[in-house]
Amino acid sequence: MEDLVDAVITNLQHRNCYVRRNAIMSIYSIYQSFGLETVENCIDDLENILITEADMSTKRNAFLLLFNLDQERCLKYLQNLMQSDDPVSEIGDIFQLIILEMLRKVCKTDPSQKSRLMNAIFMMSNSKSPSVLFECANTITQLTTAPSAIKVAIQSYLNLLQENNDNNVKVIVLDKLLELRKKYAKVLEDYVTDILGLIKDEAAVSLEIN
Repeated sequence: MEDLVDAVITNLQHRNCYVRRNAIMSIYSIYQSFGLETVENCIDDLENILITEADMSTKRNAFLLLFNLDQERCLKYLQNLMQSDDPVSEIGDIFQLIILEMLRKVCKTDPSQKSRLMNAIFMMSNSKSPSVLFECANTITQLTTAPSAIKVAIQSYLNLLQENNDNNVKVIVLDKLLELRKKYAKVLEDYVTDILGLIKDEAAVSLEIN
């Protein structure tokens, strides 16, 4: 197994991104089967991939694996990334989604981390990706009840309403807003006009906010 692992780790430096990408997932599978000690020699290589890799699928895989192997180093990388001039536009939506998933996992497992990590989640609300906006809003509402944070989530939902013409999307988003009304009616009051103004097909959806 040691010889096999060394051969796989060597492929993290391969010139083709699809080889690097699959090498990462092979290491992930080995880690799940045999534990951290078997693959810990690759941690420096994974961090280097996160810094230098251009292919977003490979970068996404590297983030997922590093998160599992060395969470603290992974979060330090993320902290540095979020300090760049325009971090959200620099990474693709598949990478943004795995960041949200991992941050949500950390905050639920260790609530003391929320104050440290919520700003990174808030920054994802600047994404141009509908799927990222939706998951960002969902993540915020799952992790906090602070009115200022809920407003960020509501604005993300409103951006989705504004940018999508698909009535199915509108229905899903409006259902989320109706769920928020149960707990955050006072917060939603400031957005009633905006919400109603964005509903173009009243035959398909209806929203009642008192």
